[in-house]
Amino acid sequence: MKKESYRVSLSISPFTDFLCGKGYTFEYGEAKASTPMELQKLYMKAGATEVFGRLCTARKRYSENIADHSLESTIEKACIARDLGLPFNPEVNLFAIYGDVLGQPGPDFSEYEEIKLSRPWEELTVEEMCDAAHIYGAVMSREILQTGVHVNIWDIGNEVNLGFGGVAIQPFPNAFINELGADWYKPPDAIDPEIGKMSIIKFLGMSESEQISWMREHVWPFQFKLMTAFTQGIESVDKTAKFTTHTTWAHNTDYTLAFAEGLLRSGFKLDCMGLSYYPSADKDAQGRYSCVKDTITRLNKELGLESFIAEYAYPASQPEGPYNQWCNSITGYDLTPDGQAGFLRDFLIWGLENNVCGIRPWAPELAVAGWEAFAIFEGGDHNLVARPALTAFNEALR
Repeated sequence: MKKESYRVSLSISPFTDFLCGKGYTFEYGEAKASTPMELQKLYMKAGATEVFGRLCTARKRYSENIADHSLESTIEKACIARDLGLPFNPEVNLFAIYGDVLGQPGPDFSEYEEIKLSRPWEELTVEEMCDAAHIYGAVMSREILQTGVHVNIWDIGNEVNLGFGGVAIQPFPNAFINELGADWYKPPDAIDPEIGKMSIIKFLGMSESEQISWMREHVWPFQFKLMTAFTQGIESVDKTAKFTTHTTWAHNTDYTLAFAEGLLRSGFKLDCMGLSYYPSADKDAQGRYSCVKDTITRLNKELGLESFIAEYAYPASQPEGPYNQWCNSITGYDLTPDGQAGFLRDFLIWGLENNVCGIRPWAPELAVAGWEAFAIFEGGDHNLVARPALTAFNEALR
């Protein structure tokens, strides 16, 4: 991988507006930041080469709480990228508020007069869903590009292992009930009634080969068709658009390759494969690291794909709160600020030599309860100072 083309997506996150609004400040050497624009400038000193934005189907800003994924807030991030002369990498989704590997809700197009649905989303055929996704892709991308920003690559979906845009199996118990209510899941029975009968708990109890076989029969053909229609809507506006997508379970090598191969065969223009990788989340952290490297190697060798690490974090201390089980260290890299920095630097160097085209540290500024162990800043009383990990990007690229 050429260093000059490596994507350092060290970027303001969905939480930056919230933190800046609460009066948090950030320091890196002599650089200080108290606004999203200033924080992105600080990241540029650390090697950042692009700005990231996550988008749901809400058009208007809908929350003053910790994260807002609306088109309005995404456009604000696009303007920051434009004003700083950086490319913009939007992750565009077909969920109403949020979705990930725990569940993939369908969209809410009520704010888009261009899109008229004859029936509720879950009752549509895949062809009808594709028509709506195409229109949304065109409308949404036009509004983003009208800012004058350059989009280097469109990321279609967030952790879409088990479905996309409501064409997905039952979610993990209690997933997203605070945002969407307890009964938000609606099975896409008009596409395949078997999809709604599969729970994520049952799915995880299957062997990897059984999982692949079941997804190939019941979900992926329709999911990939919907994702491709979405890209075609974007492409109708952005004629030179490039596309990626983003899955997790990067250690499940056969599953990841089967997903990527199926997506390519469907006609989706996959420029690189995005992977979530949280090294400390697995009890066998060392073994899983070897599997992730095998996945990256095989994606390139067998499918000709580079990999992009679309979400990443390694803790600098014992995690507390909802991620307290993500406490498993890689051999030689303790859960300390120096261990956090050392693993990131060495992982970056390995990636540069093994067809990894970039990395996105997840929420590097979110040094608050629950995520503070994984952040690249630390401190108290709203004054946050960069940990040694923030220097790893320039060190590795040198």
